[in-house]
Amino acid sequence: MKAKITILFLLLISLTTISQTDMLSKGSVWFNSAYPISFENIDDKIIVMMIWNAHDPIAVEKMHQVETICLNKFNTQLLSIQIGDANNPIPRREIFSLIQRENLEHPIVYCSNLDQFSGKKFDGSFQVRIYPGSRGIPSAIIDGREAVVLCDNELNKLWKDQELNKKMRYWQIKDSIETHWWADANIEFPTDISQWRNKCFFITESNHHRVHKIATTGEIISIIGTPIAGFSDGAFSTAQFNYPRGTIYDDTQQLLYIADTYNHRIRACDEQSNLVFTIAGNGQHFKEEKNSTDGGFEAFGFPVDLALDNEILYVLSAEFNQVFKLNTISGVSKEVARLPFNASNGERIFPKHLEIYGKTGYVTFSNGAVYELIFDEERKEKDVITQKEVSYWYAHGSWYYEPKLSEPKISSVCLIGKVLYGISEWSNEVFSFKKKEIKKIAGVGTDGWKDGDGSSAQFHSPVDLTFIDNSLYILDRDNELLRSLNVKKKKVQTIPFKSSDALLFGGNVVPQGENIVIEDVAVGEGAVDVIFQIDPGEYQLREDGINFVLLIDEAMGELESEIVTDGKIKVKVDPSKLTYGTLQIELIYSCSHPLRPEVVLRKQAMVTAMLTSIPGEPNEVTLTFKPHIVPY
Repeated sequence: MKAKITILFLLLISLTTISQTDMLSKGSVWFNSAYPISFENIDDKIIVMMIWNAHDPIAVEKMHQVETICLNKFNTQLLSIQIGDANNPIPRREIFSLIQRENLEHPIVYCSNLDQFSGKKFDGSFQVRIYPGSRGIPSAIIDGREAVVLCDNELNKLWKDQELNKKMRYWQIKDSIETHWWADANIEFPTDISQWRNKCFFITESNHHRVHKIATTGEIISIIGTPIAGFSDGAFSTAQFNYPRGTIYDDTQQLLYIADTYNHRIRACDEQSNLVFTIAGNGQHFKEEKNSTDGGFEAFGFPVDLALDNEILYVLSAEFNQVFKLNTISGVSKEVARLPFNASNGERIFPKHLEIYGKTGYVTFSNGAVYELIFDEERKEKDVITQKEVSYWYAHGSWYYEPKLSEPKISSVCLIGKVLYGISEWSNEVFSFKKKEIKKIAGVGTDGWKDGDGSSAQFHSPVDLTFIDNSLYILDRDNELLRSLNVKKKKVQTIPFKSSDALLFGGNVVPQGENIVIEDVAVGEGAVDVIFQIDPGEYQLREDGINFVLLIDEAMGELESEIVTDGKIKVKVDPSKLTYGTLQIELIYSCSHPLRPEVVLRKQAMVTAMLTSIPGEPNEVTLTFKPHIVPY
């Protein structure tokens, strides 16, 4: 009898373990979905849940690779999790910025913890959980360096399971923020800045995979690369990059070097011939920490930034947190610094930006800390070209600045004389360091856009900076602007980007777009007039000939006009002739903010109205919708 009870008890434990389901923590908030959804209630799809750290470039690349694997697999639904701090919630605008910067085309949920998730814990970088229509019971939990390959293998097994797929529905949850359309002069979410002879800047637009050459007046002189991710050498107008980051110009060689991050390559750009070519990397990751590479076509993992000093090109690699010096002729690299993997509190961190000045260097990290490098150890190596023994300097380092809980985090730094300047994309401020003591010199600590005195100026996620004459030039990422800060007068001024004839080979990129659903619209019987009214809020619609509207299906009805006038679009339609009563229009229009009339934003939106015919209801209805437009 006791044996039977024991077996029953063990079976009960087993069943309890098997039936344990993953749940999202209470208060989790969904974004980028046209419809309200809940992870726990999706039971007719293969769910691929990705948990990733937005500050980890390796995790972000893996997320994009899983996106590619699942492309056009309509029985599979991608979802992303971001871990948030309930005591310090992320502003909605920051979340929209992430969706657009990374071109996310699937729903994303923010939750405070993963305490109700079964199995192995999230290590802070990247994890995939696969749920084959089983209401929160994962068939696989995958992380580690081979996570993408293992995820691909697991999904292919599920996609070949005919019995499973009979139960799956072939539909997709639409994203509510359309992240890309076609290429434009307006620079979206600039990420890195470097100089050209104190006269121009090179500004990287990572999410559109290209680099702009900008005059100090803001005029766009030229563009390097197409707005489509890929890998291709050749002419500036056809070359392809994949999330390029840091750049540096070598005046001796007259070449611009680019850290092509997700292609794992270092590229060179010759402005005389307008050609791009590769000098290091073969598209593969580092599989382990490397002391050196032997040639230009060996792997080079996650180059995120570049520095040039005394004609030596330095590369910051985020794969294993290392700094290399790179021979631009042979492609041979040698490690010159090994950086911390963890902050003092044990948090896994990732390098963001690199600056080197003689025998001193600075690296900023994803936790907002600054690490100081001192090149104090002389080492020997054999030059691969001359075969002669030559010396080089190896660096050792220590924390220059580690922010405590209430202290500002630093995104990037720039040394001017003996003063180190830093900016914070988190607190939207500019600081100076004198003898490691931090002092705010501009910004009010909240996001916004305002010029003038530094004490009242506003930024929105400033991410990188450089120095010319007496001014810091700051990339104000989420305002999509270049700002100058005179360090003596403490005055902030905006330098708007301006298009030029150099852009004629390109088209335009819609900065923002979205799917808008208007449900439960009651109308009368027979033919009715549906008026869509755009409420642009503080923005102004522009009558510049760009605006137009299309019916998704010509059978839906007749447009009174294909031009958006006063924000109104009128459609005559018979709801009884519509499939499921669904009326859809797609519109593209132009708008600008009164404070920045010179910057024109293109907006694309698909608007869906769910119509129901009810006797006695009016035969004309006005539907007002307010699109999401960011930033001004």
